[in-house]
Amino acid sequence: METEISEQKKALCPKDFVLERILNNIIDKKITYLLGHLSYEDPVTGPKVLLKLEKIAFEEALIQQFNGAEHVTTSDHFFSNDIYIKFFLQLKPDFSKIQCDFIYPAPQNLIEKYTSQDRHQIEETAEIYEKYTKPLYIEKKSPSENEWMHNIIEYKKEIELTMFRNELFTLQLDFQYNHSDLNTLYLLAIPIQRDLRTIRDLTGEHLPLLKSIRNNSIETIVKKFGLPKSKILSLFHYQPTYYHLHIHFAHIDMAEQMGAAMGKGVALTDVIENLEMDSDYYKKKTMSIRLGTNHDLYKIFKENCIV
Repeated sequence: METEISEQKKALCPKDFVLERILNNIIDKKITYLLGHLSYEDPVTGPKVLLKLEKIAFEEALIQQFNGAEHVTTSDHFFSNDIYIKFFLQLKPDFSKIQCDFIYPAPQNLIEKYTSQDRHQIEETAEIYEKYTKPLYIEKKSPSENEWMHNIIEYKKEIELTMFRNELFTLQLDFQYNHSDLNTLYLLAIPIQRDLRTIRDLTGEHLPLLKSIRNNSIETIVKKFGLPKSKILSLFHYQPTYYHLHIHFAHIDMAEQMGAAMGKGVALTDVIENLEMDSDYYKKKTMSIRLGTNHDLYKIFKENCIV
């Protein structure tokens, strides 16, 4: 079965996508998440497909060449008031690209993650983590969910996206990066060590790892992309989507997309300094986390009267 899916992935095409429902349509970000199946597979018993469609920013090189007569294909006037006139335009394809992230087969946790839902902020104490989060949620996660990360650290996949690698971690370009726009720069640093799942597992003994990740990643980004250190964000997610420890590095303009808001992003520098002060800092700390009502961990908290 795994071989069949692997062979099929080589021929995947968005034209074969059949919509079942809209998971979320985020108007201000111009992003929509769609759930469906492939036209040649059973819609009931077959695997699901999750599409993320995003209208990407105009490429500056193209805008500098913009010419109405050459690039506007249709023009529909819909508003006028004094000097203000508005049109709906259809531009040639190069000016209206849509990035499509094609997830197949789509796991249930990602379907739930990208479905529109109410969200709650929860204070996860060390006791709640040890009694509920760790045994009832994290330790029951399937190892297969991290297989794509294991493929990377084993040097089986995404070799061409490796920006830096040593005996401790690998730094990878992320699919969120639009190669024509440096402001969308996004990378993941993935430790080789597999028993680290979240920042809760980190202690003072991991400081050499964290400092290597911070120093080498920033140096690599500055050298390879010409981005100054002051424009590089680096943080962990808690709770993360994938439970193999990883650190997000991105252009400062990607702050919202990388979850820099309170309750999601924890700065790498803060983690290092906190562990220098107290080796067991994250084993004791109460963590503020945001969870959607579809999240399995939220359901566990609900069942145990934590929310």
